[in-house]
Amino acid sequence: MASALTIFGDRCRRIRIARGLSMMDQARATTCSVVEIASVEAGETYPTPKYVEAFCKWLGLDPAEQANLLVARPKRDNVIPFRPSEPKHSGKNMRMFRKLSKMSPEDIRAALSLPGCGHD
Repeated sequence: MASALTIFGDRCRRIRIARGLSMMDQARATTCSVVEIASVEAGETYPTPKYVEAFCKWLGLDPAEQANLLVARPKRDNVIPFRPSEPKHSGKNMRMFRKLSKMSPEDIRAALSLPGCGHD
């Protein structure tokens, strides 16, 4: 299952490619670097409001296209940072991450509110 970041980035990539434009074209027309664009499209970086605004303005997206794109834009409070711990715990962390990735945001919030979960 794709994350919200990946879905947003994929939509941006599809829109850009459908118009025959490259990441370099986008970088030249906006203040974003190719590295930032690639990172957003790959779902590795949270898209800032400045990025989204520059992208929409650059392509001249109509209100319907903008709305379709913004539906996929993740909300920062729904993105939980995953900090790997020491290597000896990496297998345990990966199992936990896989379980979390299958849970709904509501289930995750409920789990995080349980005593002893380490998230105060």
